[in-house]
Amino acid sequence: KSAVKPKSDVGGEFEPWEGAVLIPTNRLIVPDWNPNEMDDETFARLVEEIREFDFDEPCQVVLIKTGSHAGSYFVIGGAHRYKACVLEGRDVVPCVIKTKLSDADEEQLMEWNVRRNHLRGQLNVQKYREVEKRLAGKWQLSAAAVRQRMLVRAAGLQGIAATRGRAVE
Repeated sequence: KSAVKPKSDVGGEFEPWEGAVLIPTNRLIVPDWNPNEMDDETFARLVEEIREFDFDEPCQVVLIKTGSHAGSYFVIGGAHRYKACVLEGRDVVPCVIKTKLSDADEEQLMEWNVRRNHLRGQLNVQKYREVEKRLAGKWQLSAAAVRQRMLVRAAGLQGIAATRGRAVE
């Protein structure tokens, strides 16, 4: 299946935006440090939405330049949309290549990912804490300062931790 729809007259009066490209699913990788989670019910709704209305929001990706995955792309925004497309049997996924992040190190990608994903979904506290610890070490900042830089409110983490029986500092 393809994410490409036949051209229609809807929106024909507007100039198309050429920011998205179709990238084969086998060239996309979701990093294991992504702390964003979605419960099964919400994910099922996402899959149904994509099935019914097609894919309408591109994933954000960064080219991997070195290592065993060189030439592939990290999905740093839209991991659940990507997974839903794979589940639906799509061969390609619409993506925006974040060229301004192409020289970013992994910690910068982590920061961008947490900031973006904190707007939706739910953070996995354990994975988030691992990211926070790594960034605090790199930036030589306190955990609170890292949270502030990534726009994560401690109160939000408290609520997540409480549902999982964990204490948050």
